[in-house]
Amino acid sequence: MKKLCIVALMGVVLFSCTPGTDKNKPADVDKNGVVETTTTTTQQNATVDNNPPSEGKPISISEDDFAKNVFDFRKGGKWKYKGDKPAIIDFYADWCGPCKMIAPFMKEFAATYKDQIYVYKVNTDNAQDLAMFYEINAIPAVMLCPIKGDYQMIVGANTKEHYESLIKSVLLK
Repeated sequence: MKKLCIVALMGVVLFSCTPGTDKNKPADVDKNGVVETTTTTTQQNATVDNNPPSEGKPISISEDDFAKNVFDFRKGGKWKYKGDKPAIIDFYADWCGPCKMIAPFMKEFAATYKDQIYVYKVNTDNAQDLAMFYEINAIPAVMLCPIKGDYQMIVGANTKEHYESLIKSVLLK
């Protein structure tokens, strides 16, 4: 019975990560609690200064926002994080079931750690060059960006406790 449950769960996870037919459909940012940085002038200006708005919600960023606020992947070179506080970046897609499973965790982290870290979300369907640069072949992929040192990438859905322990040990140490 246990093996049957595991096999069934694996099937659901694999099936849920199959792209839907409407890839051009915009993200439902209200449902996911995501703040779009490119929707208002105030938010656009905030990203230019490398200081995204801190509203206690995940911040949805484009490839351009990533290049301004995190790392200019188009220029390449040695990794150096540009932010003024650590960041956790959720690479996701709207059609991905496991991505939907961890979205509430990211929303909670954005609220809990709003003064300590940035919580960014990158839709890989809209940021294919960025995803290719970081060789993101499976999602969700979560990037941890400490102020100093290299980033870490965690691929696949994990528990809230696992992500929180990483935030505390990697980003807030």
